[in-house]
Amino acid sequence: MLNAVGWAAALLLAAGLLREVLAGGRAGDDRGGARRALGLLPLLAVALALWHGWLALRGSAFVVLLSLPGYLAAAILLALSLPRRRRTARAGTHDGAAARAAGAAGLVLLALSVVRLVELHALRNAATVPPDLRRQARALDLSARSWPDAFAALCADLAARYPFTAWKGIDWRARCAATAPRIAAAAARRDAAAYYVALREFAWSLADGHVGLAGDDHGLAGRVTGGDFGLRLAQLADGRVVAAAVSPGGAAARAGMPYGAEILTWNGKPAGEALAAAPVLWAAWPPSTAEARRAEQLRFLVRAPVGAIAAVAYRPRAAGASAAGGSTPGTGRMAAPTRTLTTLRLTAAAPRPAAQHKAPGAAPEEPPEDGPIAYNLREAFAGGAVEWRWLAAGAGYIRIKYELPTLRQVDPRGQVRSAVSSFLDRRAAGIVLDVRGNGGGLDVMVPRAVGCLVEAASVYEIPGVFSPAAGRFLPAPAYTVRVVPMAPHFPGRVAVLIDGYTASSGEGFALALRGRPGVAVFGFAGTAGFFAIGQRLIRLPGGLAMVVPIGQSLGPDGRIQIDGDAAGRGGVIPDHRIPWTEATLDAVYREHRDPVLDAALAWLQVRP
Repeated sequence: MLNAVGWAAALLLAAGLLREVLAGGRAGDDRGGARRALGLLPLLAVALALWHGWLALRGSAFVVLLSLPGYLAAAILLALSLPRRRRTARAGTHDGAAARAAGAAGLVLLALSVVRLVELHALRNAATVPPDLRRQARALDLSARSWPDAFAALCADLAARYPFTAWKGIDWRARCAATAPRIAAAAARRDAAAYYVALREFAWSLADGHVGLAGDDHGLAGRVTGGDFGLRLAQLADGRVVAAAVSPGGAAARAGMPYGAEILTWNGKPAGEALAAAPVLWAAWPPSTAEARRAEQLRFLVRAPVGAIAAVAYRPRAAGASAAGGSTPGTGRMAAPTRTLTTLRLTAAAPRPAAQHKAPGAAPEEPPEDGPIAYNLREAFAGGAVEWRWLAAGAGYIRIKYELPTLRQVDPRGQVRSAVSSFLDRRAAGIVLDVRGNGGGLDVMVPRAVGCLVEAASVYEIPGVFSPAAGRFLPAPAYTVRVVPMAPHFPGRVAVLIDGYTASSGEGFALALRGRPGVAVFGFAGTAGFFAIGQRLIRLPGGLAMVVPIGQSLGPDGRIQIDGDAAGRGGVIPDHRIPWTEATLDAVYREHRDPVLDAALAWLQVRP
């Protein structure tokens, strides 16, 4: 229905706009029954465009996005068709020329929409999704039930249909029994905040980044983590926890803590023990691996309610180490390097915009530590998934930020092919494929985008789909997704850059390329470790909704791939892990260099 209405609207809009261009704004001055009927064409076209928009809003946000130029074309046609517009068109050639220009602009906008929607349709047709998986994507509505009844139904549904019960070692009976009394108590008190927290702790306990809880948190996240102690932490390869960044004007800087200081104790506990106990309930998504959990604990140990006090014992870096000292409180002078143990009392304050620092592992141009690259309105209208350029080191650089369509780029495959063709012409020593901060998107984009970088076909994933008849998940080999070679082929080395924010389908690039001859994966950390196929919504009382994955991604051996397991193992692990040392800390935070990219470029220069 959506496609039929869209094509009908496009044809009528094209006819109406073309009529305005040819008539120069006098198309509505015709007399006669047939011509009066033609005068209704703009109204019919606009009506169909509105109908298409209503249908698209109920379906795909991406269809709405790519249709916006077409809707604007409909608005132009409507404006040109107004009686006042037709009357003023008689006034002279100037208005007639303006009408022609407006009609031509409308045709251009309409053509842009049609081209982009055809590209999106082709992209969707390329996806091989089992019909059972599509049916299971339908939302489950429990919103009309009481809080305890809805939670019991939620538990029953997850026990039957959650894709990773065995993989993550989840005992649903025990886990639900531990949470049900809290839900019942919250219901008895009508305590919506306690109800929300109980559900969030239940969801986050699954350690699955594809699980989420949507709805009003009653300001809890801001109250619990809205305060900042003015520093960022990193854990070095030798286990030490250090101040990776000290925010100017923040609590740590005012108290005199220098950059690079080793944190010895936090509120009386050894740093490692305090770090392990730091909750991650307010992370953007449940950490799926042990490594991802530790990264979030490094973030949230230094967050607290505004006004909270933390007693911190630290020791500055050794004299002669490559680090800047902190300022002595009240003097503005640089403190002399010393190894004396110092204890401070820090008071959490609301963070200031000027005190933002880069995340551990991120290059200067990379996203901050609070999430992956943002797909926002600016990206949707003027951005694109793929950016590429030539590096001075004699290598090509391709950055893929997400797997989502924009008005400028629908399918990243075309941009990747253009980049590879250019790099071949310039005899590149190799290609850097940077997917750091890539938070995912549409799975179908990944195998299509890497075709130029492989010389042999391979299995990308086999869907694991829940079978109601069998009562368990079964492979669907008929819908196997493959990576297929594509021209132009790049025969040289490829370095793939990842980080802890390389998530969901973004992890597929490293998955598809790792282990191939001439390919190596570089990073400070492994990828996020959640790679399930699809998500569905479970609507709950109180305006909340739980988001859960639908299907499994299986490798050629039939085993679950990438998703974190019961032991916290998962994600794509770098072939070349750049360790956090004092030298790499300085490179990132003081010298504004990118040690991961530097290591990749050095590897590309080495003859195999």
